[in-house]
Amino acid sequence: MFSSAFLVALLGFASIVTTVSQECPRLFLKAKVQPNAKRGILAGKGQAKITVTLNSKDPVDNLEFQVKLPNGLSVERTAMRPSSKPYTPPQIVEDTDGTTAIYWLGVHFTHRKRGKRRFRVKVKADQCAPETLAVDAFAYLVNATDASCITSLANPAIVTVRYSKPEKAATCSPTPAPSINPTQPFVLFGDGQRF
Repeated sequence: MFSSAFLVALLGFASIVTTVSQECPRLFLKAKVQPNAKRGILAGKGQAKITVTLNSKDPVDNLEFQVKLPNGLSVERTAMRPSSKPYTPPQIVEDTDGTTAIYWLGVHFTHRKRGKRRFRVKVKADQCAPETLAVDAFAYLVNATDASCITSLANPAIVTVRYSKPEKAATCSPTPAPSINPTQPFVLFGDGQRF
């Protein structure tokens, strides 16, 4: 009696585990940057194209996709191939810390065996951007309360920025703070200045 009840409970638990594990779709992300990291882009003038390929081995409805750009990159153009019908442009959100998030909402994979989408973002490097910028991407499902089944890039896409030497030194160096000599009296206005 005890062993049959234990066996039924074990089978019930096993079916729950397989049901929960099959809830998340099998998603794979891969990124490519043009021009490559060796060549890089010129700060303030050059553009890079970041392509993230999302593969799904399962049919998925209402998948959301996000590309997170670091401070120093600005969005020039976005695209998704194949595009959704009807076409809905991505939402671009710029945060106060300088990062930019690009959201594609309602991505569907309706084919039974597999599906593929390519998300392209053309970016421009700011004049004083750091030399190495890491771009990350996420695919996830959202229900009424929480995000689940989050899949991210195994390695972030790296955008390399190069500079012309005299321009970086002249425009990107921080402004030094004014020095105050405590032995000299404080004068509100200097010579030739007036209120």
